[in-house]
Amino acid sequence: MDQEAIKVKILQEIDKTEKQIAQYRERIKPIAPDNAIGRILVMPETRLCVNCAQ
Repeated sequence: MDQEAIKVKILQEIDKTEKQIAQYRERIKPIAPDNAIGRILVMPETRLCVNCAQ
């Protein structure tokens, strides 16, 4: 590969990574309580459920 091809490849990877970061930021935004469905904490190793009858 020549230097120009490497440069193009690096710029493509940077662009792809920036898009992924933007998607991740969108996914981790807080969810309003009205829109939150099924927020239940389940711990498989202890079989505990916060909103479940014990």
